[in-house]
Amino acid sequence: MDKRLWIAIEAARKAGEYQRRSFGDVDEYEYKRPGDPISVVDKRSEELIVKTITDAFPDHAIHSEESGMVGSGDPTWVVDPLDGTSNYLRGLPYFSVSIALESDGRVELGVIYRPMSDELFAASDGASVEDTASRHSNVDVPPAGTQPTATDDNSHEAAGPDDAPSSQAATVPISVSDTNSIKSALIAIPYSSSNKSHEQIWDTHRALGSTIEGIRSTGSGALDLALVAAGRVDAAVGFNQQWWDCAAGLYLIEAGRGTVTGHSGEEPADGTFLASNETLHEDVLARLKHSAPTRS
Repeated sequence: MDKRLWIAIEAARKAGEYQRRSFGDVDEYEYKRPGDPISVVDKRSEELIVKTITDAFPDHAIHSEESGMVGSGDPTWVVDPLDGTSNYLRGLPYFSVSIALESDGRVELGVIYRPMSDELFAASDGASVEDTASRHSNVDVPPAGTQPTATDDNSHEAAGPDDAPSSQAATVPISVSDTNSIKSALIAIPYSSSNKSHEQIWDTHRALGSTIEGIRSTGSGALDLALVAAGRVDAAVGFNQQWWDCAAGLYLIEAGRGTVTGHSGEEPADGTFLASNETLHEDVLARLKHSAPTRS
């Protein structure tokens, strides 16, 4: 396995196991801004991820939600240590760890880990499109606490068993759905608490809600995208997502033969996107464009 993917999986699982052990035990937290809480679990999860990555790749930069930029240069790891903090603090099991690797402005690797179900969504450029689009995972999960072997590129000693997760994550196949009818589609609408134009979101609900099977949102934008990448949800319409919320998930969707654009079919920008299987994409775009005149 690509060593970078190996380390990303190990980092995500360390943070996720800590989150699982601490679930239900966090009473104190504060708000960075309205609707955006932070707790000791967010901070400790980030520390575990940053240490795992920097121990393996000391020259890499890390752009993480809580600490901002750690180091400088290229490549850069893009990290959301706990996406879905509001859910976590209220005892709702819908949260995730999201890690991507970006080099020369292009994402090359994505890992999303769902701690409470012990599910891993992962892919990298090291695997072929045929592998990632099949109903078989392209990732062999490293046993907890094991080390990259001498045959791995840039082999570096991984964390020892004292830091390692005790569980063996279930690797989820990465392949978008084959749903071909908008009437049968499940569509997620993740959005950031920082988004001030709530009318955009309600317009999208109105444009889609009466024509599709259902709207889904877990409260974790990264998890919503992982479910699209795995074919459990058919599309996601994002609004003003932070890059650490969506970098890994959008990469996974494209790795699973999905299509990612902006709401009018342009290149996605500023965390606003439509991600879906290829068959549904134009149909959903048409409905988004139809709702656009009412948006501010």
